[in-house]
Amino acid sequence: MADILSFNVPLVASNSEAASYKVHNEPGEVHRPYITGTDQDGATIVQGHLVHTIHGFHSACFPSSARALVSTLDANDQFSRIDELATGRGSNLTPCTLIVMRWDMIPGRASRRFRSVQIDLIFSAYGPRRGVAPGASMSHLDPVPKKLAPATPPVRGQLIPTKVVKKTGFSGGPTIGYEPFVSVSGEYSRDREVEALYDTSCWISGRPRHVGRGTGGANAVRFTFVENEALGTGVQKTVFTAVLLQREERDADGQFAMKVKVNSKVDWFQDKKTKIRDAVGLTERDHPVIFDPTVSYVVEEGERVERRDAKSGVDWRRLWHADLGRFLEQNEGNATH
Repeated sequence: MADILSFNVPLVASNSEAASYKVHNEPGEVHRPYITGTDQDGATIVQGHLVHTIHGFHSACFPSSARALVSTLDANDQFSRIDELATGRGSNLTPCTLIVMRWDMIPGRASRRFRSVQIDLIFSAYGPRRGVAPGASMSHLDPVPKKLAPATPPVRGQLIPTKVVKKTGFSGGPTIGYEPFVSVSGEYSRDREVEALYDTSCWISGRPRHVGRGTGGANAVRFTFVENEALGTGVQKTVFTAVLLQREERDADGQFAMKVKVNSKVDWFQDKKTKIRDAVGLTERDHPVIFDPTVSYVVEEGERVERRDAKSGVDWRRLWHADLGRFLEQNEGNATH
């Protein structure tokens, strides 16, 4: 517990610039690969990417009488006929969706390090529904996050040696940067540089949340990444996260949206600049990412792949049994700047 507390940097919801990247959907676009931050050049930003999206079921089971037929069908045909085929004992056809995302902490031209990053994902039913009047609440159809990776308590990111250059100067005090992004301004042109090799890591965690509702299941997820404050090595440059959503069986074909909000703590100047942007109304929001569970494909490594050709190793028929922790193994330990 003492180790966890030593990484507990207070989060301040001041740098919401990552939520202002204005990534918009094309008309009818679903499973947008770029979640946040891809239209910014040279800025200190958090870029989000949709890595995997797999629509499927809790745990479909096929009776012995149907297994011979199932073996002759490819995945696309099985998916379209799942209600007819998956009638075995213990079969649970509650619709589920597995979403895996990659978050890249981009230091920008100033090579600033991220001290903490907080990402909120809010899920909601999207589009018209039969029997629901236009403008009426559809919160009873919102997807519910059932499993997360990382979850709570926090897990530690990978330890990877990173060369850190510390500078001490006459006028500006100590600063820190990382190869190959270290730059010396005029103020520090006479500074002394000292190289050190650190094992960089950060604490990453996730938890379900209720946003805009006080009853029913959770409809949101908050992921938090916090640096090793003692070393000041920043949040690692890439973090993978995964969410398993459960949807209403009566709404198996309904589209849903994922709204994303990113808050980060970088430094006083960056946070203050973003507060000013927010105050004068210069902050725009990304469009939410829209998901369509009726498509014949899955998303793997950001690309659309026919279900029959999927190679992720995740069984869309039994998503409840998927090991979300395997996706955390991709996390890199290199620090941001």
